[in-house]
Amino acid sequence: MNLLTHIMTTEKTSFVCQRNEEGKYGCVNQQGEIIIPFEYGYMLDFDNGNEVFLMVEKNDKFGIIDLNGEIILPFEYEYMIYHQEEDKVFLTVQKNEKWDITGFEWDIIGLDGKTLLPFDYQRMELEACNETKKLFLIVQKDEKWGIIGLNCEIILPFEYDSMEIFFEEGTKVYFAVRKDEKFGVIDLDGKEILSFEYEDIAINHENNCLIVQKDGKWRVINLDEKNNIN
Repeated sequence: MNLLTHIMTTEKTSFVCQRNEEGKYGCVNQQGEIIIPFEYGYMLDFDNGNEVFLMVEKNDKFGIIDLNGEIILPFEYEYMIYHQEEDKVFLTVQKNEKWDITGFEWDIIGLDGKTLLPFDYQRMELEACNETKKLFLIVQKDEKWGIIGLNCEIILPFEYDSMEIFFEEGTKVYFAVRKDEKFGVIDLDGKEILSFEYEDIAINHENNCLIVQKDGKWRVINLDEKNNIN
């Protein structure tokens, strides 16, 4: 018995990604015929506007195949995350562990396997502005955090000791950051929204508020508070 996950329909075909009782993933067409064998530990389908692809895991390695089972990207990645900007597909991949304090190295590649960003960063998070859908990367290099674009252009310089998205609304993106042992909030242009005067910051994403510590005392800062984020 196969366990249904979901149905994918394109202009050319309709198929179902399924997981069987052994926990392996595969695909069947609308006639119930197996088109991708049930041999994968993970499966995610996506398209680039023209073709459908499957991100799959086999023998603890990730790769990309098409609906014919042809390998588009070889099974050589430790981890893989799919992203899309309009019809362009990008993949955050992890490959080859560095045996030093930096741990794993990350890369951004296209479906052709070509590197868009080198394995040059200790940590990497690919994000998108909710309204414009433009992609940017929060990255760590030489123990400092900054933001770059997919063409390696620097959006925010590498001068922060920590960085985390605090709030997104439309084109607004705010980051809770630490610099010179103090916390504050900046936007994607580097504008200081909340001054660097706090010993600690905790983010409550559910209520869109910050819990900040100053002079050993804690308080809550809401988005609609005067002189703060709004």
